[in-house]
Amino acid sequence: MVAANGAIITTANTYSGNIYARHIESLGSGEAITAGTVWHNDRGEDPEQHLVIGIGDTDGSHDIAVVNRNTGANGYAEFIAYSATGNSEDGWISTGINSPTYSQSTYSITGRDDGYLLYEPKNGTSGNGNLVIATGSGGVKNQIIIGAGGFADPANNTQMVITPGQSVAITINTQSSNTTTGALTVNGGIGLKGNLNVGGNVAITGTITLGGGGNTVSTSTLTVDNPMIFLGSNNAADLLDLGLVGQYTSSGTKYSGLVRDHLDGYYKLFYGMATRPANTVAFAANTTYSTLQLGTLRAVDTTASSSKTTGALIVSGGIGANGAVYATSFTANTGATISAFTTDQTFVGAANTAVPTAWAVKTYVDNNSGTAAWTVKTTANNNYTAVSGDNLFCDTANGSFTVILPASPSNNAKIAIADVAGTFNTRPLIVNNNGNRLQGANNIVYLDMINTSISLVYNTTYGWRII
Repeated sequence: MVAANGAIITTANTYSGNIYARHIESLGSGEAITAGTVWHNDRGEDPEQHLVIGIGDTDGSHDIAVVNRNTGANGYAEFIAYSATGNSEDGWISTGINSPTYSQSTYSITGRDDGYLLYEPKNGTSGNGNLVIATGSGGVKNQIIIGAGGFADPANNTQMVITPGQSVAITINTQSSNTTTGALTVNGGIGLKGNLNVGGNVAITGTITLGGGGNTVSTSTLTVDNPMIFLGSNNAADLLDLGLVGQYTSSGTKYSGLVRDHLDGYYKLFYGMATRPANTVAFAANTTYSTLQLGTLRAVDTTASSSKTTGALIVSGGIGANGAVYATSFTANTGATISAFTTDQTFVGAANTAVPTAWAVKTYVDNNSGTAAWTVKTTANNNYTAVSGDNLFCDTANGSFTVILPASPSNNAKIAIADVAGTFNTRPLIVNNNGNRLQGANNIVYLDMINTSISLVYNTTYGWRII
């Protein structure tokens, strides 16, 4: 039937060859002939804006079906839209399904029984040529959900969910054991501007390069299988310090570390630094250096020492050693040759500028600690002037005599006297103080008790004392 406006209206099955029409409306069972016009008017649209429209009211499928019953290698059924002139060169987009034996090399990205969505923009277009899949903002979630493996089990069939402005979530639980396994595998690189949080293990077979201002890796435990840790690969001009720095809390945040100072090439062990080091450590005169406890310290540098600031081992302070110290030679820090000390306790002539040899030490100890040889003195040695370190066996059997103490004794000078013949009670020994105080006064002492043995020690403040 032809309507007054020229439309072809049919209410039953119609079989025909080609039908040429400006606008096609398909109406479901029970729909009025004017349903399409009413629908357009309600929307305020031109009826010819929609070239094909189907209107129905069915609690079930209401669709447009395209069927290609041919199962050949070139068979497929699809919906296709063209741009501009309608030629494929002007661009097209199609969605469809391939036949069970489909095989076309031009579209080999799809295969047998594949469903597809393909877009080919105009060749040489200045436009973007993008295929845009997007949702609007009218819904509650407006997500894009990509599923696979079925339609009835959302918990298992949902593979990826894109939540607008929030996340792209891959919900597959496949674990990764190498670069080709896991819920997401990427053959190329990944550019990431934000944070990366990993709940499982991380295995990296390539090189890790840290950039940015912090260059920081934060971890509670770090295990490195490689026996070497290399630092400073970009330190070509030796402008950076190299080492390890730790952080601790003691009256605020402090830093301690072992670092090579690029300014002098020295490795420095420090602690208590309040400022976090960056590429260099701000070593200064007030830097606090740590104590290093070792089992054995061995310096293999063969640099000879010519002063207290040269040599393979330089110590600003003193050295305390519980064990023996062995050396090929010792030289005073002024360069003077070592010689035996004098019997004077201040080591006149050598003082603190030389290190004593074993012979020099023995000589000094023998002369100053009472272990020197004992010598016999008699009346023939009357007025003998003793020296520090003397050990005197005095024999007064043939008569009393005098022993004179040193006129200018050194602090801690020591002289020992013994009644070797047991005759001091009948013939006393006279000890002349030689102008220095003796037992607190300017006295001459008579030793008159048999078998007397005394030691005289001199103190610059108190004079001679008998001990």
